Amino acid sequence: MPDGLLGYLQYGDTVAINFALALVLGGLASDIWLAPNASAWGQRMAQKASTIRRAGFVLGLLALVAAIGLQAFSMSDGADMPLGTAAWTLLRETHLGHAWIAGLVGWLVAGTAVWIVGKRGVQWRQSLIAAAGLTVFVWSRSIVSHAGSRGDWSLFVAVDWIHLVLVSVWVGIVLVSAFVTLPAKLSPQIDGLASVRWVESLSTTATVALMGIAITGVFKTWTSVSSIASLWPSEYGLLLAVKVSLVAVAAALGGYNRFRVLPPLLRDLQSVETQAQAHWRVHLVRAVRIEAVVLILVLVAAAVLSGTEPPDMG
Repeated sequence: MPDGLLGYLQYGDTVAINFALALVLGGLASDIWLAPNASAWGQRMAQKASTIRRAGFVLGLLALVAAIGLQAFSMSDGADMPLGTAAWTLLRETHLGHAWIAGLVGWLVAGTAVWIVGKRGVQWRQSLIAAAGLTVFVWSRSIVSHAGSRGDWSLFVAVDWIHLVLVSVWVGIVLVSAFVTLPAKLSPQIDGLASVRWVESLSTTATVALMGIAITGVFKTWTSVSSIASLWPSEYGLLLAVKVSLVAVAAALGGYNRFRVLPPLLRDLQSVETQAQAHWRVHLVRAVRIEAVVLILVLVAAAVLSGTEPPDMG
């Protein structure tokens, strides 16, 4: 686990990369849900989703460049070589450098598809291109994680890939929903029905993602240590407990929205004239925004955890 200012900068950069991935995936998911939507509300939300995913692409690109710069600085300081030489050596001769190049190519491919999605919304060809690029990008992140110690094409990398995608989707759709404004009172019914489809898609996706996160998370922990008992006195175990606790809080907030807030809100949104009660709107917005903050903290905990060796790997 790196110490000092450089270590904190690397953690922050990892958070930025994961945050950017979440924004891109959340924006794409929202756009896919809104694609067949002809309502004025749906078009406004599609524009927001477009802005969010483009912002995510730019942030991710900057963070990727910063990542190789920080790693090169760490290498040059230890080997007493110029920064440019260290960066070139890192990219040309190391597994980390090769993974970074693959990840950058994947990000640029996905980013191109993300950027050219226009007012008509996401098209299937662009979705496939973006998915292919993001698949390579996430794989490049997994092979330099703890899972990569078992091989670049191992089951552990595949599970880590799935886990990272699901976490990013969950965080992304919650972040996007924090910026969504439901149709105003007395809006046309088409807006209300469009918002109902969007909210239902959000809720279903979040539930499926959370189930997958739990399953892959248990697998990752189970295969990283020889015994659960070895976690408790370790720094890794403490960080893992913090991350799991934050995920549990976010899941509880999501469950509150799904089972307590959404049923009456959706009934109102499906009425002939949207009459959604301010009471339920306030509860939904408040819970979603708190959940978004908690999930950002999850990304921070995950970044620190990724730089900490499990007790049996030290």
